[in-house]
Amino acid sequence: MVYYRYQAKYNSQFTGKPIGIFGAVFGLIKRGLTTDEETSSYEEVLSWFDKNLPDPKFYEQGNPLQGITWFTEEGVKMVDKLAPLVGMLESHGVEYEFIETENPGTIIYKDRYQVGII
Repeated sequence: MVYYRYQAKYNSQFTGKPIGIFGAVFGLIKRGLTTDEETSSYEEVLSWFDKNLPDPKFYEQGNPLQGITWFTEEGVKMVDKLAPLVGMLESHGVEYEFIETENPGTIIYKDRYQVGII
């Protein structure tokens, strides 16, 4: 099985691991660096994922293990929905990468579309 992840090339202050695409864009919004249109686009993408991707239990519990998520081979089909967020990272000069791996870490959560790892 191969796993996939968009992440910025800097670490999250919370997890100590590279921050994911949602966190990276949210950081831009929180610092007031995005336009109203970009913020609205982020909210639309986030809403779509909230409706179509299960929320891992560890997130519901405040993420005490500091886990991060990776798409599974089934879930990577959703990556196209992230295009507006990728565009925001690019337009704001945030370095990022799209990673593929067979060993993302210790799996603490799994559903059809994603795994949570520590």
